[in-house]
Amino acid sequence: MTTPILLGSGKISGVPKLEAGNYFQWKEAVMIALSGINARQIVLGLETTPALNATTQYRDFISRSEQGAALLHRTCGPTAASLISGNFDPVDIWTTLEARFQATETSRLQLIQRFHNLRYNPETMKCAADYIAQLRAIQAELRGSEDALTDRNLLAHLLTHLPGRYRITVNMINNLPQDQQTLDRAARELANFETLDGIRRDIIGSSKSSNTRTSASALSASHQKHPKGRRHRSRSRDSDRHRSRSPRNPSQNSRWNQNDRHSRPWKKESDKRDSNYSAKECTYCHRRGHLAHECRKRIYDERNKQPKRRENDPSGSGSDTTITAGSASVKADAVIDDYFAESDRTERHGFGKQH
Repeated sequence: MTTPILLGSGKISGVPKLEAGNYFQWKEAVMIALSGINARQIVLGLETTPALNATTQYRDFISRSEQGAALLHRTCGPTAASLISGNFDPVDIWTTLEARFQATETSRLQLIQRFHNLRYNPETMKCAADYIAQLRAIQAELRGSEDALTDRNLLAHLLTHLPGRYRITVNMINNLPQDQQTLDRAARELANFETLDGIRRDIIGSSKSSNTRTSASALSASHQKHPKGRRHRSRSRDSDRHRSRSPRNPSQNSRWNQNDRHSRPWKKESDKRDSNYSAKECTYCHRRGHLAHECRKRIYDERNKQPKRRENDPSGSGSDTTITAGSASVKADAVIDDYFAESDRTERHGFGKQH
């Protein structure tokens, strides 16, 4: 936690609260704040009290001494504040806090353990710079001791425990020349990567949202209500067109749903015609498989003006009567056959049904 301090010059400086594990970090920050009010020499005991007859110098010294003591009180946590309660001698306050919070063998061991166990946590750390700041805080706590951490120690720990998405940047830092492998260079490269990665994620996110909106618009348009009967006829035309372009092979799909007209192995138009016409009988030659209007024998007889002979009349009597009525009767039969054939085709295609 950082406490804003109002200095004599009107400037504001942030100093963390003194706790059990941040003495060296607090010491550096509070020294800067004391220098801002010209009280650092007084707190360290390097500046003595002037003579009482020097009124101006004495008042200035007392003023700076009081400001230094107030700053030390305001930057202490609950435990530290209890140790210096009622004490306004800046030199004595500094000595007491240093004796109590300066790293001992036990506290240094705990700091080292905390350093080795510190990992990058996306929930509490927004970027790699936050991770580096916590590593530097531990380094500041151990500074000046036998277990002091160098920047190389921090860099090795950082590159080892970064998440997988920083893999490319970590490999790039490892391949840098020895003199360029510094913690500051790593911090810059990681910050650049996070900036580019954020831009890339924004582009991908906007592209996905645009595709989603397009798909939703197309889906809503396809579900618009059609006029009565129009949607059914359009779907029928589309399915007929699809079947005519790519007919299915019954041998490849022998198991199909009898109730699903889209999954039936449809035959070609000629196949349907043959199967429907196989039961028809020609009224001219009395053979099955065709009708009178397309009978080849009738066409041949008309071209060659050959009279039609009955099979039960070998003498040929009565042929003239048949032929006399042939032009009318055959044509009438052909018209009747065409009418029924057209009716069959209409029923097969589903026209004339009531919707």
